[in-house]
Amino acid sequence: MDQEPNSSTNLVNNTPQANQLPIQQATSSQGMQPSVTGDIKKEKANKRLKVYGIISLIIGCVVLIGHVLPYILFGENNLAVVYMAYNVIYRPIFWFGITACVILFFLTLDNLAKYKIRLSIFVTMSIIGVLLAFSPLIYNGIRKIIRNNDPYIAKGTVSTSYGCKPFSSRAKYDTYANSNDIMCGYLEAFYKNGKEPKSQQDIISYINSSGVKNGDIKITIDGEQPKGQHHFNIVTRRSCDYHKGEDDSSISVWFYESNDVTYRCNAIKASNGNNIYDLDQSKEWFEDQFDVKISAEEAQDLIENKRKELGDNTWTTGTVEVLGKNDNDYYWISYEEIRSDGAKSRLETIFHYENEVWVFDIPGSSYINNLGKYNFSNL
Repeated sequence: MDQEPNSSTNLVNNTPQANQLPIQQATSSQGMQPSVTGDIKKEKANKRLKVYGIISLIIGCVVLIGHVLPYILFGENNLAVVYMAYNVIYRPIFWFGITACVILFFLTLDNLAKYKIRLSIFVTMSIIGVLLAFSPLIYNGIRKIIRNNDPYIAKGTVSTSYGCKPFSSRAKYDTYANSNDIMCGYLEAFYKNGKEPKSQQDIISYINSSGVKNGDIKITIDGEQPKGQHHFNIVTRRSCDYHKGEDDSSISVWFYESNDVTYRCNAIKASNGNNIYDLDQSKEWFEDQFDVKISAEEAQDLIENKRKELGDNTWTTGTVEVLGKNDNDYYWISYEEIRSDGAKSRLETIFHYENEVWVFDIPGSSYINNLGKYNFSNL
């Protein structure tokens, strides 16, 4: 009899506990559900970031390769011809690449913020993809900054020639300075003095355009970027494509065109590719440019032909001697005049090479009064 209440008590106590267990389990189960769901979503987000990063990196590489491909295949000099056709294909790829990479990057940022994901290698890949997609624009922007600040970058027309005219025919009628005349003057002064000119004064006597001699211009050598019109900067050992590096076969000059508000560059390149700053190696090239020569035989033919053109049959040309020459392509010539009666006399005349022809007067004179002004060197 004493055990019955105890059993009853136990039953009373046990009933609520039995009823309470499912409630506790349900509560516990409900508490775990958000954590499991969040982990799954975060894992899916990480997978998306991986896909975004890989796709972005691939697209960025395609854009970059597409930009440099013409340079690799055809070289920079042929781009003008090739790129017109290539650009039709590449432009849509370029703009699609930028758009796709930017969208993928913002999707990456959205997932990072929404699911509080740490930075990973795939996020870095997405960033690199965007930079690669924008690389052509970045490259062009940097080039523009360099061109606007580099003292040796021509932003306008450039040209290259492969030789110099003789002093007498170079820029003879130019009132203002001629860039080719300035470069050739530098090279001629270098050749004839055996050392590289350092200032405008070193080359002034080798420049033929009158604007230089009148002091209307400024010439610098390996100096600053021209600041205004009539300022010419000679750049040694460089072509107009300055960033190709040193080129011992070239010389260039940069100058400012106020009418076009732009810079221009002209260059001279040794036709034989030799180092024009090596006088021994380039002796033949320099002689072709600046040593205008005439032999006694050639002078005799020229005098005789001119006599026939003038219709003067009272004399013929005998022996000829080349007595002297100066740096400005003037020659002191002595020739024998044989008259129809057999009498002979020795006359002198001045030959001058001008506009690629020899200019001289006949009949000559037995004595040239102003001979001293030519400063002839004896031959």
